[in-house]
Amino acid sequence: MDGDACGVGTQALSGLAFYRGDSYPERYRGALFVADFVRRCIWAIPAGAEGRPEPERIELFRSRVAGPVRLLAGPGGDLFYLDFAGGSLHRIRFTGG
Repeated sequence: MDGDACGVGTQALSGLAFYRGDSYPERYRGALFVADFVRRCIWAIPAGAEGRPEPERIELFRSRVAGPVRLLAGPGGDLFYLDFAGGSLHRIRFTGG
């Protein structure tokens, strides 16, 4: 996305997850989260009134994440992603802000 910390150029969509938990703020409920392996970022696309993602409202959720592939919404309400290059599982806890 132009103007965010992830820059522009090459990209590789590497993970998608709909968020159904409740440990993140209300604006993320029902959002589609999208990971980009090359740019090392995760974006949130909020759900509209009908529950479908509204791409015009996309926002950067996390930058400089380690090789994200395969996003998952966990049973405890947090998002998880696999780090392809490092071979590890990462949990994203929302702590405010």
